[in-house]
Amino acid sequence: MYANPEWQPLDGSQSVLFKIRCEPGSAICVSIAQFSFHPDEEEVLFDLGSTFRVESIDQDKTTGMYCIHMEATREGSDIAERYIELNRKRMQENSVVLMFGSLLAKMGQYDECHEYFVGLAQNPRGKDLVVIYNSIGRAHYLRSEYEQALDNYNVSFALMISTIPERSRSSAIVLNNIGCVMEANGQPQAALQYYERALEIRKDLSEPNDLDTAATLNNVGNIYYKDDNLKTALTYYSIQGIENCQVNCQLTPG
Repeated sequence: MYANPEWQPLDGSQSVLFKIRCEPGSAICVSIAQFSFHPDEEEVLFDLGSTFRVESIDQDKTTGMYCIHMEATREGSDIAERYIELNRKRMQENSVVLMFGSLLAKMGQYDECHEYFVGLAQNPRGKDLVVIYNSIGRAHYLRSEYEQALDNYNVSFALMISTIPERSRSSAIVLNNIGCVMEANGQPQAALQYYERALEIRKDLSEPNDLDTAATLNNVGNIYYKDDNLKTALTYYSIQGIENCQVNCQLTPG
């Protein structure tokens, strides 16, 4: 919709004008004025995936129109590249067989994912049972079957702490996942304890810069946000809270 100071909406909508500053190299864009029905507007098309940082928002006192000042930035591309690299590292640490099951979950095929990992648990053939039971738990979690999810997470956790040497990094992943179950069951304080235990383990391992740490930090932020403790939530959501992760992840169990 075109910004028009004379437009008077009936549904509470607002007329907004975006002003974008684009330095060379910050984004791929091209003029499409010659192809437009309104060539006098000198329209510009930005590449898919372009990222913009909001600098300020102000309102014209005369017209009442809002103006959002933005700047094109490469930060989104840099974060995406870092995310891809971290996922590549994770793929190298797990077998193709296990990664295939995780892919089913990411595709939303939760039933197939569950059946796949249950089959592996019954006939592991040397595959990592810790990862398998954690993945079964994750499949249950994604199907909102929280009791079954917790049962399988506990099996995974018991297996890893009985391993010599103890698998601290893996235990942090499962602790985060148990926290997700607690939060889903309406036990935010119990969830917070599990998240904090997971973060403490990763701190001791000097691994503050992976995707799992970012996800747990985001989970903690969610709890404070739901509790209306916005200042603390923002600390965990902000770049300061996850600056070592160099990536902003959406909450998902590991």
